[in-house]
Amino acid sequence: MQEVRALRIVQEGQVQAETGRDIVRRRTAMLRRWRVPGLRRLPRRLRLHLAAGCLTAANFGDTIRLCPGRYPTNAVFNKDLTLIGAGSGAGGTILDGQDRGSVLDITGIIEMRGFTITGGQAATGAGIRAYRVTLRLEDVHLADHQSSGAGGAINSDRGEITLINTRITGSSAERGGGIYNGLNSVLILQSNSAITGNSASGSGGGPDDPVAGGIHNAGASVHLLDGSSVTGNTPVNCIGTSAC
Repeated sequence: MQEVRALRIVQEGQVQAETGRDIVRRRTAMLRRWRVPGLRRLPRRLRLHLAAGCLTAANFGDTIRLCPGRYPTNAVFNKDLTLIGAGSGAGGTILDGQDRGSVLDITGIIEMRGFTITGGQAATGAGIRAYRVTLRLEDVHLADHQSSGAGGAINSDRGEITLINTRITGSSAERGGGIYNGLNSVLILQSNSAITGNSASGSGGGPDDPVAGGIHNAGASVHLLDGSSVTGNTPVNCIGTSAC
């Protein structure tokens, strides 16, 4: 297992991973004129290739560290990874789907720490579409995602997702504006995680066809621990579970 420390600028004017295995190599004669000490002020087009290149080219078990900044991201991968950002607050690391699909479409054993994930727009799982995944999110903020189907911020199918000090806000879907917790999935909220201010806009919502803006649980299990909460979602906070 190796660590891909993304991303540094080398003297030759190329961008590559510190492992020595090139993830992205893009020459530019402008680098020296920018006099940029780090990644934050690199052109947007270059940041896009950096983030996508790291996620696509990483090996199973790699750790990827992303510097502060906004990364346009629509990544699909099936591998075990650890992703470490600079935090979910101001000056942190932002993965932005730019309304062009799910931000992350993933399978595997994945740990993420220190990110804001925003701007997803997709049929299901606009923020994170997770299939047969073991996913641990710590200090992550999922915000402003839109799904025309199930799971605004997260759609989980046959997986286990643990949220630690993580927030889900401002997201919408037909069912489960925050999370759609699908068949045989396990959802655990820990350490004051919060799902708030999300909405479900499905044609149901009545007693015969209820929908939930917070967690829509369908044949799965939900556990709220350590002061975690699901509040302020419309039309109701939760469906299919007595945990909230």
